[in-house]
Amino acid sequence: MIATEWYKINNKSYNMMRITIFVFLFSIILTILLFFYNKSLSWDIDNINLETTKISENIKKINEDKKVKLYTLVTTNKTYLDKYKYLSNIPLFLNTLLELSSKSKIAFNWFSYNEWSISTNATSIDDWYSYASSKVKNFVKDFRKGENWIFSLDFITSFNWQQEIDFWLKFKVK
Repeated sequence: MIATEWYKINNKSYNMMRITIFVFLFSIILTILLFFYNKSLSWDIDNINLETTKISENIKKINEDKKVKLYTLVTTNKTYLDKYKYLSNIPLFLNTLLELSSKSKIAFNWFSYNEWSISTNATSIDDWYSYASSKVKNFVKDFRKGENWIFSLDFITSFNWQQEIDFWLKFKVK
């Protein structure tokens, strides 16, 4: 019986030693695998950093292009440019109104420009060439016939006639 007990004790020690060796070997293998995995991750990070640097340099080269600089300048100042585009039409409208005024011998007293429409007050005075009513009639007739005007004429809403004819006009910008 002593031999069997000695065998059990020695067998337990042997089993404990086998488990210890297995855990030790597993730890070594796991450490080696983690070391190589870490190296692989470091290599990937270095490659990604290198690609990021290359892309940043390419972006700098692209941003140095004059067309790209102009595009960024236009996009950042779009609201100001739209405002000036809106205001840049006013001289064209004034020149057109002056052309209409000189052609039909009617004086435009003032005008307001809002949301693509122009409101104005016009006056026609009798002179020794023609009556004011014929000037207004010719103005409306000529304007309605002409297709190359930049405006379209709305209905005349107010009309005042004594020695002179005073009327309100509203043009829509085409």
